[in-house]
Amino acid sequence: MDEAQETQQESTRTLVEAASPPFDAGPPEEPATAPLPAAVPRADDDLPVARATPAIPVVSAVPAPRPATNRLAARLVAPLSPWVAAFLAVGAFTLLGLVYSAVELFTGADWADGARTAAFSAFGLAVVCAVVAGGRYALGRRAVTVIALAALLTITLAGTGVGALTFSSQLHRLQARSLEQSGRYEGAIHEYELAGDTPPTAPDTARAYNEWAESLLAQRRYADALSRFLLVSTTYQQSGAGVARAEAGIFHAYSAWVASGSLEVPYPDAIAYFQGYLNMPACDSACQSSVKESLARASYQYGLQLTQEGRYADAITQLGTVQSQHPQSSYAAQAHRAAATAYLDLGQQQLTSICGSALKTYKTLVKSYADTPEGQQAKKALAAPQSVTGKISGFLKNPAPTVYLSRSASPIAFYFSNDYHAALDSSSGTFAFNNIPQGTYYLDAVRDSSGGSSTKYWFAHDGSLFAVHVGPLCPVTLGTFPYAG
Repeated sequence: MDEAQETQQESTRTLVEAASPPFDAGPPEEPATAPLPAAVPRADDDLPVARATPAIPVVSAVPAPRPATNRLAARLVAPLSPWVAAFLAVGAFTLLGLVYSAVELFTGADWADGARTAAFSAFGLAVVCAVVAGGRYALGRRAVTVIALAALLTITLAGTGVGALTFSSQLHRLQARSLEQSGRYEGAIHEYELAGDTPPTAPDTARAYNEWAESLLAQRRYADALSRFLLVSTTYQQSGAGVARAEAGIFHAYSAWVASGSLEVPYPDAIAYFQGYLNMPACDSACQSSVKESLARASYQYGLQLTQEGRYADAITQLGTVQSQHPQSSYAAQAHRAAATAYLDLGQQQLTSICGSALKTYKTLVKSYADTPEGQQAKKALAAPQSVTGKISGFLKNPAPTVYLSRSASPIAFYFSNDYHAALDSSSGTFAFNNIPQGTYYLDAVRDSSGGSSTKYWFAHDGSLFAVHVGPLCPVTLGTFPYAG
């Protein structure tokens, strides 16, 4: 075999080996070749012998590998098993739940804020779902079932987002109700406001305020309870049954506060409210009886407080109201005794300021409170003797004259009864009579000397003999009387 034939056979073997299957497919078979034809003898040996060319085996071509983009496209259009489809759908909504929970857990946002975040997440997932479905469709995955399921998931996610945004008000109200039931009233009221509650018509907010106030009242936090009840009655006055509940709550709060005997009770406000509550249509006969008793108690205790503060006239007004307007109350008798004390304290205060004004006070004690120790004390005070003081100027000394008060006198007859006498201070000229019974007296001065005695008396502006009137309660202070002349 010449060199050209050996090269051709070597090329044939190389092609055969390249087309041979891998080692695990079994030993390769020898390629079938046609037998070489025998040389035809010729008569003339000098002619060259014709040689047949070996047959080349037929080998099938090896396909080239597909590009990577084709493999990705094949995977995208590959059918999804029902389990995978269900997992993707459930996973999408599970993810929304996790987003909502994370917002609530880590930020402390209210339910509506968490729902809003979940809504935007749902919109994002809907977009992703639509893009993936559109891509599969473009690549040839156009089965009606697949398209319908993808559209359903996209619409459901988008609808979930829209629903979460649309029902934020309802979420605020649901959360408010949950907070209200757990006793977190301030948060509940805030959520009701976010849900759209505005005064004066906001029944849910009014109810939350009432429940909050009732809780505070049970804790004896009267001022805090009243502030919330009053807020309902004044700000949410068109909130239906909540207003009547608040009005009743105000009454109970004031009543409990008054019953506590605290010095911090706002008695004027409580009394004013009780008086107004009596005229409310909702206050029936049983309510009227209860309110009147509370009103009597408030007025009585307020009177005591005013007495302790030295505001005797105001105390008398409150205590007198109990006696005149609530005579059947259990506090009427107590108010009677307390009023006597206030009257006596007032009278004694007046004695040290404007004595004449005390007379009416003491007379009231004697007239209306004679059955009390204070009334008896006033009676004695009205009948008590008084002192009489004055001054004489220009008198002669060595000896100084003696001053007298006479029940009867007649200057014409040179007669003075001289019932009470007082020494005249020779240096200052002052005199003082003590324990002089009430009545009318005449003032004169008598000076005894070696030549006999002389009497000095004085006349009033009208020419009558000057009289000294000693009355109840108040000491008599005379002016200065000239001795000469």
